This record gives sequence, C-alpha cells and structure tokens, in this order.
Amino acid sequence: MRAVDGVSLQIDQGEFVAIMGASGSGKTTLMNMLGCLDAPSSGTYLLDAIMEICKGFKTREASRPVIVALTSEGPELSDRHYTQVLEPLRESGAAFHVMVIGRPRNNDEDRSVVLSQGTSETGGRYDTVLASSALPMRMKQVAAELTHQFRVTYARPQSLIPPEKITVASAKPGLTVRGTPMKQSREQDRR
Repeated sequence: MRAVDGVSLQIDQGEFVAIMGASGSGKTTLMNMLGCLDAPSSGTYLLDAIMEICKGFKTREASRPVIVALTSEGPELSDRHYTQVLEPLRESGAAFHVMVIGRPRNNDEDRSVVLSQGTSETGGRYDTVLASSALPMRMKQVAAELTHQFRVTYARPQSLIPPEKITVASAKPGLTVRGTPMKQSREQDRR
C-alpha cells in the first residue's frame, strides 16, 4: 500500500502550511517522514531537492543565493547522476553549505560527489558533526559566516580576458576566506 507517493513539497521561510486530506490519504505518514520518524521505502531526496532549489533561485533571480543542507548519512534515494545536480548548482550561483550529522558512511557515489564538489566549487563549507548535540554550535558558525559576508567587485573592461585564477586572502590570523567568482549579467550591470 502506498501512503505517500509522488509528493513534492517546498515550504519557504515564514510560511505556514496546512496538510489536509481524507482519512488514510497519508497525512500522518508524510508528517512522520518530514520529522524523520518514518523511513521511506522509495522516493528521492537530497539531490532532487538541490535541483529544485536551484530552479527556484533561477526563476526568482536571487541576488545572493545560499543553500544550507542538513543531512544524515543514511541512504540516498535519488536516482540523479551527480552531473545533473552540479550543473544547475553552478548555474544558480548559490553558495552550497552542507552539514552531515553522524559518521560518513554513505556509499552513494553521486551524493558524495555533489556534497564534496558542490561545496568546494561554490565557496561553501562541508562539515560533519558526530552528534546532533554539536549541531546548534555549528549552525551558529554558519549563520555568523553568512551574515558577515561581503561582495567584492573586480571591475575590468569587457574586452580583456578574465584571469585564470583569482586569489582571495586575509591578513588576519584565524579568519576563513572563501571566494566564488560570479558572472554579472547585463541586466545587473544596468542597475
């Protein structure tokens, strides 16, 4: 018996959502899956979610998109190849941050590639916390990092060839510096 099948759900920050349906339609099963109380027998998760979020960023033309993924190292149920996920991630211009709760033991190659390459290519961070009790402290670190970001503009005439390598550094000891080169569209140039 399929209680929850073909469900796609996106809840934006500050939104209130009501899940309604007839008796036996899967409301409780869906809520238990969202709360990680039930394990699904089939479906797709993290890789598909990253793709959907990137599509949303592109649709909304977000100026400084950021994805923070909290995940455990359980089974990846997505059937996506890592290239199908990394390409929209690159195109969205989003900084991709990942926090994995538990010991890394996921054998899914596509998920591992997306998590490692996605964070390194977008200027994000990849953290592993062994116990969920360490999560609040790590989340505060990410929040502080995100709220203290600066946009640095490097201007040059369009006729010049862009540099092959851009170095971002800090003279202050203990400061983490990450950089993500971004192409600015003509529409943004006019603003």
